[in-house]
Amino acid sequence: MPAYVWQHELKGEPERLRMMSDVLDPASRGHLERIGVVEGWRCLEIGAGNGSISQWLAKRVGSTGKVTASDINIDLMRGIATDNLDVCRFDVVKDEPPGAPFDLIVMRALLHHLPERRAVVSRLVKWLKPGGWVMLEEPDFYPTWAVAKWWIYSIAEVAEQFQKEAGVSSAVLDEFYRLYQDPNYWTMSIAFTATTGKAVR
Repeated sequence: MPAYVWQHELKGEPERLRMMSDVLDPASRGHLERIGVVEGWRCLEIGAGNGSISQWLAKRVGSTGKVTASDINIDLMRGIATDNLDVCRFDVVKDEPPGAPFDLIVMRALLHHLPERRAVVSRLVKWLKPGGWVMLEEPDFYPTWAVAKWWIYSIAEVAEQFQKEAGVSSAVLDEFYRLYQDPNYWTMSIAFTATTGKAVR
């Protein structure tokens, strides 16, 4: 399936992203605390989804800082803008971000979807202030029992598309749902790795 399938217009997408935030945000916030985000920083989140990390950053940088929450589709971030939190539509492959340079750029669960990922990382570095930080979080797969409910939501949203475009059978989907409701079932599931870097130029 060549295109990203979890589009924002899917009925269950707000709840799926809420669960994703519940699972991933604590670790993301921990990494950001170790970087040392402080008042006055200018931050950019790319692919912000529902904006949960951007909202946390806005509290961290205070009234003297600024956070830009960006995504190709910003409909799930309606109503989160504040005096120090802007929301903007942004395509990291071709657009230039408003407000550069930044003290921090954050991107989670996006690079692995982009064929242009290497060029994108090079672009991020150009948008940093000297001494600025970038934090990239991307998924890998490890044996785990966690996030079963999130996976059920994720697959159910696009099951019909999987059947039509990828040839996934109803029997396979039924087996998936059965296994992921079994508290004794362990499988390979998403675990995220964070990479941080500091601009030295």
